[in-house]
Amino acid sequence: MFMNMHLQVKEGISLWNLQKQFTDVFPFLKLEFFRSSAGAKKVPSREEILKPGEAGSDLSKAAGAAVDINIDKHMTVASLEEEFRRKAGLGVQVFRKSGNVWIATSLTSDWTLEQQNREGESLSDH
Repeated sequence: MFMNMHLQVKEGISLWNLQKQFTDVFPFLKLEFFRSSAGAKKVPSREEILKPGEAGSDLSKAAGAAVDINIDKHMTVASLEEEFRRKAGLGVQVFRKSGNVWIATSLTSDWTLEQQNREGESLSDH
């Protein structure tokens, strides 16, 4: 049963690794990192989305120091995105699986991660 998870942005960790850790817990959600810090107010363009192989620590405002992002299934998408901006200086957007496509959760950013994941599971079963 899911309790809490901690993502650590530290030297040498790739964005792919952060994405995988998150998706291992929330299989119907994914994180995309991007250059702009507009966050949930705006869906990033393809040019703004960072490649998964890039090192999160290189992009973080806390370069050289590890930054812990604490995640709870009851936190909202908006609060998770804000946590990444505030602690690590990283723009992040949560996407939810809907069938065979991933959709931005910007219109439902007040939903919890658990709600988003359940909705993604429901939409992907059909």
